[in-house]
Amino acid sequence: MQKGAIMSDSLATESRIEPVRRARFRVNLRSLFIGVFCCVLVGGLLWAVAIGPAREAGRMSKCACRLTQIGMAMQNYEGQYGTFPPAYCQLGGKPSSSWRLELIPFMELQAEYDRYHRDEPWNSSFNRQLADAVAAQRSMYRCPSAPSGQNRSLANYVMPVGPGAISPGAAGVERAAIVDGTSYTIAVAEIADTDIYWTEPRDLPAAKMSYKVNDSFKPGISSPHRGGAMAVFADGHTQWLSDSTDPDVVKALISIDGNEKVSLPLAR
Repeated sequence: MQKGAIMSDSLATESRIEPVRRARFRVNLRSLFIGVFCCVLVGGLLWAVAIGPAREAGRMSKCACRLTQIGMAMQNYEGQYGTFPPAYCQLGGKPSSSWRLELIPFMELQAEYDRYHRDEPWNSSFNRQLADAVAAQRSMYRCPSAPSGQNRSLANYVMPVGPGAISPGAAGVERAAIVDGTSYTIAVAEIADTDIYWTEPRDLPAAKMSYKVNDSFKPGISSPHRGGAMAVFADGHTQWLSDSTDPDVVKALISIDGNEKVSLPLAR
C-alpha cells in the first residue's frame, strides 16, 4: 500500500508539472511575440524618422542634379542654335520627336543621337528600341523618386508648351523674347504619374494645365516628393516649388512675356 501511494503521488506531481510547462511555453511565446512586435515597431519608427527621409533627401538631390543637367544642356543648345529647343520636331508636318531627344548630344550621347532615324516617328520599332536602350543606360529624364515599377523610358520632366510659354510648339524661343527674364521663366518641370515616353512629342499644354503644384485633379507641375516639386528655369537654375505656391505665381512663371510681378526667392 505504501508503494502504491508513492506511485500515486508521483503521477499527481507529473500532472501538475505538465500544465506549468505549457503555461511557461505560452508565456515564452507571448514574450517572443511582444519582442518581435517591438522590434518591428522600433524599426518602422527608425525608418520613418531617420532612414526613409534620408533616402528621400538623397533622391531629391539626384532629381535636382538631373534638372540642373537638363538646364545646362538647354543653355548649350541655345548657345549653339540661337534659340531654346522647340518642344518637338516635325516629320511631314506632324510632331515626330521631343525636345528631350534634341538635348542628348549635350549630355554626352552624341553617338546615340546620330543613330536615331529622323525619317521615322518616335514610336517606330527602331527608334523605340534605341530609346529604351538609352533610358536603360542613362535615366536622365526619370525622377529618382518615381515608383520602382515605372517604366524607365517614361519621362518625369516636361516642358510647358503653347503660346507665351518657353516653346510654342515646333519653334524655339530666342533669349531676347523672354522679356519676363530667364530667371523668372520655367523651362522644364516635374510631372508625376507620367505616361509620357521620353522621345514622345508630348508635354504640358500651358493653357490647359493646372497652376496648382501637385493638383490631384488636373495635370500640372507635380512630383512624388513630399510637399512640392522642382523646376529648372531658363537661366539654368533649379528651383523648389512648394504645394503652397500661389497658382497665380506659377502661371506667371510659365509665361515668357506676361510682365507679371513675381517676388523671389521662392526657395524652400
